[in-house]
Amino acid sequence: LLEARPFVLPPMLAQLGSLLGASAQGKGLQLVMEAAQLPTGALVGDPLRLEQVLTNLIGNAIKFTAQGQVTLRVHLLHADAHSARLRFEVSDTGIGMAPQTLSKLFSAFTQADSGISRRFGGTGLGLAISKRLVELMGGHIGVESRQGEGSTFWFELPLACTAQLPEGCTYTRAAEAAPTGPRLVGGHYLIVDDNTLNLDVLQRMLEIEGARATRAGDGRAALECLHSSPEAFDAVLMDIVMPGLNGFQATRQLSKEPETNGIPIIIITTKDQETDKIWGARQGAKDYLTKPVDEETLIATLNKVLAG
Repeated sequence: LLEARPFVLPPMLAQLGSLLGASAQGKGLQLVMEAAQLPTGALVGDPLRLEQVLTNLIGNAIKFTAQGQVTLRVHLLHADAHSARLRFEVSDTGIGMAPQTLSKLFSAFTQADSGISRRFGGTGLGLAISKRLVELMGGHIGVESRQGEGSTFWFELPLACTAQLPEGCTYTRAAEAAPTGPRLVGGHYLIVDDNTLNLDVLQRMLEIEGARATRAGDGRAALECLHSSPEAFDAVLMDIVMPGLNGFQATRQLSKEPETNGIPIIIITTKDQETDKIWGARQGAKDYLTKPVDEETLIATLNKVLAG
């Protein structure tokens, strides 16, 4: 599922600052990006997966911080003509965590305690996905935290280096797709997930390919959106695990209602499980995707479903 392609890091960090800075400002927080002594030229790796991990960690830091700032620091640990090792640290001045929670924090569906889940929402799944992605990229991830004093999530990655890119060459997925053009131009998709970071990643993938995305935070909100304008959407990307009305329940209800039963629904599961695929089909889903969602698989699945 991983790609190996040249990319330059500073433009990616600038895009992250633009994407998440508004969220931080909305809470009265400062988002600080510090990256010194980065390798010149291009790195080789999977820029989308790296961006997904950083988005997840920074977004979580913003969510759990009431005042102060969130800081991303990038350190160059090693570099030679052919390789580099980078350390990424996301620090916050938020609620912090007790020592007994840290060892299990990267397990799926784990949060510091049920009170945090009730107050802030989510399941902790984003950290499990981040750990999986970092390890797939050959790195490792960890956390340091003190309750009431904030947290620092960090990960280290080995990356290859390549020749310096021509002046003006920057990392943008849209630019990389330019030779063939965006592949979902004109499409409008409803994306449903209770995790705002997962929604951010899906929306970014769709918009890069020329499509529009409307967001819903749970199954109930998806129903309301589709009931109000069912003709507006080409398909629905529906997460399974959500509080209240989950993805299976929402899919079943939509497939039974005359005004919405013609809208293709693609469920999103956390594991490549045949049982989820079968169960989703029984509820009316046309296909399924597995987290972390791969952009090429997303495009192929949408095109297949819309082709009938």
